[in-house]
Amino acid sequence: MSPSELPPGLADSSTTRKQLGIGQRAILLQTSGGNILWDCVAFLNPDTINFIKEKGGLKAIVISHPHFFTTHLEWASVFGCPVYLCGDDEMWLNRKDKDVVRKLVKGVTEIEEIGGEAKMIQCGGHFDGSSVLWWDKKLFIADTFMSVPVSSPLFCLAASCGFGKIS
Repeated sequence: MSPSELPPGLADSSTTRKQLGIGQRAILLQTSGGNILWDCVAFLNPDTINFIKEKGGLKAIVISHPHFFTTHLEWASVFGCPVYLCGDDEMWLNRKDKDVVRKLVKGVTEIEEIGGEAKMIQCGGHFDGSSVLWWDKKLFIADTFMSVPVSSPLFCLAASCGFGKIS
C-alpha cells in the first residue's frame, strides 16, 4: 500500500529504510488525542525523527511483543513519551529503564496519554504477553494473529476484551 492509499489517521512511518533483524515495521497512528506508535523499528535515524516530529511527535509507544523491544528506550528518550509493554513479557527486557518510561500492563489497557482512544489488548500466543491494538474500529495485530479472508463478521476472540462484534 502506498502512502497515498493509507486510511485517514495512518502515516507511512517507513522512512527508516535500513532493515535490521527480522525486518520490523512501525505504524504511526494519528489520533485526535495525539500520535502513538504501534511497535518500533530498531534503527532510529534523523529522517525518521524529523518525520514523526513534523506529524506532532509521540504521546506514547505501544509494543506488541518482545521482538520489538530492541531500541524502545532510545525512542522514548527522543520523543519524551512512555512505552506500553505487557508485564508478562518483562523477562525479555534486558536493560534498565533509568528514565522510568516503561508502563508494564496486562489485560485490556487504555492508552491514557490520548484519553483512552486506543486500547492495548493482551492476547497471548506468540509470547505470553503478545498484544494487539484497537483504535478507530481497526485492530492492529502485529503477528499475534494471522489474518485470513472470511465471509462472516469478525468477533472478538476473548470475551474479556469487551468489544463484542467488530464491524
